[in-house]
Order: sequence, then C-alpha cells, then structure tokens
Amino acid sequence: MADDDVDMRELSALTLHHRGFDVVVVANGEEAMATILSDGADGLVSDFQMPGFDGPMLCRVLRALRASAALPIVVFTGAGENDVRLAALRDINDIRVLHKPVGLGEIAHALMEMIPTTATGFGVATNARSSIGSERVGDLISRRRRVVDNAPAR
Repeated sequence: MADDDVDMRELSALTLHHRGFDVVVVANGEEAMATILSDGADGLVSDFQMPGFDGPMLCRVLRALRASAALPIVVFTGAGENDVRLAALRDINDIRVLHKPVGLGEIAHALMEMIPTTATGFGVATNARSSIGSERVGDLISRRRRVVDNAPAR
C-alpha cells in the first residue's frame, strides 16, 4: 500500500487487513518499489499522485520488470475520469483505476478480483511479509525502518 497521506494509508491498510490481506505500507513510490523488489508482493494498491516517484511511474517500472509484469495493481486518484494525467495509466496493461471519493471496501474488492485465489477457491493467496494486528500502521512503518536500518551489511 503506497500513499503519501498518512490517514489514507492507515485506513486502507486496516480495511485490507480486515479483508484478509497481510499489508505492508509505504509512504511513496520509491519505498513501494524497494519493498516489492526485496520482499515480493501479490498486489499493489497505490495513490496516483505522490511526490517524487508517483503512481504512474511506479506502474510503468513494475510492468517493465519481468518479475512484476503481471502484478495486480489498483490505483486510486482524485483526478476526474477525463483528466489528461490519467493517459499515463491507460497505456499500462491490467491496472484498475478507482476514482475518489472511493470507499475503502472498493479498494479491497478490486484487489480481491485481481489476485488469484488459492486452489480451494477460499481466501486470498498472499506472501506479504508484515501484518497489522492491533498495532498502528505508523508503528509498523517505524519498526520496519529500524529493522532495515540496523540490518547487517551484505
């Protein structure tokens, strides 16, 4: 889950967690890319407009990489359906675009439709590395950064 808005990140992550997803939250496209490349992911939910590495750039780079070419991606945006900035997403395959105001349940539903289910057809197959539990999302981000920052050099 990539979004520069803390409240949207927390609410979306909690909603996704309650729908059965293990969620890793990041504040921007650079962190999303690093997390996906290092830990893997079964799907991405991203804001369209973020400072720096924005949603369209993140989607283009992920689609260009063989390992993430088929990664389910849901992008949400405050841009209207006729906004010319959305043209950048129309040229990228298999991306679901949701327009704000978007219900948080809509984000989870769109992602569930795109991620293949397990062989039994129940639940969502995920391999994300973190979960929210009763902790606050901000606490998870801080703890994850401390673990990464203190990791031994390779």
